[in-house]
Amino acid sequence: DIRWFKPVELFTKHGRSGHILEPLGTHGYMKCIFDGPLAAHDTVCMNLYKRVYPKWGRFRFSCDQADEQALEQHRKDLDAAARVS
Repeated sequence: DIRWFKPVELFTKHGRSGHILEPLGTHGYMKCIFDGPLAAHDTVCMNLYKRVYPKWGRFRFSCDQADEQALEQHRKDLDAAARVS
């Protein structure tokens, strides 16, 4: 969804900055505006480090006893971290 990323600032590798104006259709196209004209060889970038995404599991799920113990320890660590926050 382009609307989800609308508040994020865009920048180019040649120093231009801009933002998203509006989405165009449903396939990820968007209308953007920048502080100057873009060169044909310029690349538009977006920082995603401020966005929060779900964490992927680091453990495989199997019937191995060691994996189950590691998963249980990971869950305890997550619970402890949530209590601290």
